[in-house]
Amino acid sequence: MQVRRLDDYQGWEIDHGGTALLVDPWLDAHPITGAFERRRTPGVATWSDVAADGVEVAGVLLCAPFNDHLRAETLRSRPNLAVYGNPASARAARAAGCASVSAHRVGEGFGVACRDGGALRVTATRCGLPLGLLANGWLIEATDPTGADAGRVWIEPHAPTVATAAEIARRGPLDVAIVPTHGVLAAVLPVTAGPGQTSAAVRACGPRRIVPTATDPRRDMSWWQRALYVVWGGESALAERLVDPTRLMGLQPGEHLDVRAVG
Repeated sequence: MQVRRLDDYQGWEIDHGGTALLVDPWLDAHPITGAFERRRTPGVATWSDVAADGVEVAGVLLCAPFNDHLRAETLRSRPNLAVYGNPASARAARAAGCASVSAHRVGEGFGVACRDGGALRVTATRCGLPLGLLANGWLIEATDPTGADAGRVWIEPHAPTVATAAEIARRGPLDVAIVPTHGVLAAVLPVTAGPGQTSAAVRACGPRRIVPTATDPRRDMSWWQRALYVVWGGESALAERLVDPTRLMGLQPGEHLDVRAVG
């Protein structure tokens, strides 16, 4: 199984056996606008880049119904592609015009048969409160054509918790945890865990590699938008809290990581 970073914010691609799942993909040129703003930088992935990988895209996983995760223009360009999310994300995807949408509550999952053999098993995981009322993470487990374990990745872009991490650890060794390193308060509402909470969660699940997501959101904001946000932490702050900081591995947009060729 491979992980590919699609952009410099939240988008990811999980590949296995010639089949791909996209997580919160942002593959069009439309910026994120509103109280939160972000513009795409040159060189990040498009649908053409995904197609160039030679994989069959089996579906999209949504971590939240907000417009920095659910990119309506990206989804509308492939209206028949399967979309998976929690009930709130599923409703938003249907409103965006997606024709094939499945809702999964925490603990529920589904399987995908891979084109070249093997399978992917996807399970919705609990996000910490208060954002956990609307958001979730995903555990993605790969098996080879014989049914043997071929990799395990946990994506939680908002608030990884020790309880959820411990549940994941009980399912087997975790190869990669994709988790936030910046803590974010948006108008006093905690939306992203800081390095303290994240480090406690990764200690509980013991991934071979930790890959940062949810970078500082203020890059493209106006001054009044920046005033609404408090941001702390970052990769170096998380590394200081890890028993083995070498496990922290940043990926640039377009880079792939073979989850079983690390550590």
